[in-house]
Amino acid sequence: MKKVNKIYIIFLLVFMAVIVFGYFYANRDRKLETNNDNSEITWLTYRNESLGFEIKYPKEVLVWGGECKFKDGEYYGAYGLVPLGFFEQKNDVYVANEYFYKGLDNGCEKIYNSVDVLNGKNIWKIITKDDVFTDQDLLDFIKEFHGDKCELGDKIKSSQEGVYDIKAKSDGKSLDETNCSLNGWYVIKYYPTKGKIAAWHIGQETNFWGDQYGDVTYDQAMVDSFRFLH
Repeated sequence: MKKVNKIYIIFLLVFMAVIVFGYFYANRDRKLETNNDNSEITWLTYRNESLGFEIKYPKEVLVWGGECKFKDGEYYGAYGLVPLGFFEQKNDVYVANEYFYKGLDNGCEKIYNSVDVLNGKNIWKIITKDDVFTDQDLLDFIKEFHGDKCELGDKIKSSQEGVYDIKAKSDGKSLDETNCSLNGWYVIKYYPTKGKIAAWHIGQETNFWGDQYGDVTYDQAMVDSFRFLH
């Protein structure tokens, strides 16, 4: 009787071990598959030899108007993934989704972005400038970029050797009175030995999203990836 009980117990333990191992193995594969689906982001590099910089960016971003939808007899633009594009104009580069959809009575119009379409919109506009070698040159740029009452603030070493993140200093007045509005995120990259500046306003909110809930965003990673070309 004791021998039978031992065999039964051994069999039961082996059976349970097989079940547990199979469960964790299946879930491990499922977890790996899910992570691959959700976390694999294709990063590309925009490189502009004439302006002397490069920056990494996600292949696609989620934008309102990225897809055309039909509901209750109406066509409308909805959230969808769209390739990110770079639109060049002399010393400036606009960064925005390549296109968007606009709902019409009989369908959706696919509108491709361009410098003319993007001009004046609150998006990334990377401004570059050469021959900036002195603090006075820096101050002149800051006044042009931020406002004529702004002053030169701190110079902070960036992750790229020889490049500094430049801060502006406000006149201390309230937002409705100041001529130096710093109420928003901005970037000023300065390469003194090359006399080059690249700057752009980001604003109050994130511009480039991976999902509509704000769990995946790309602005900071893009800023961190910016590099002047040697």
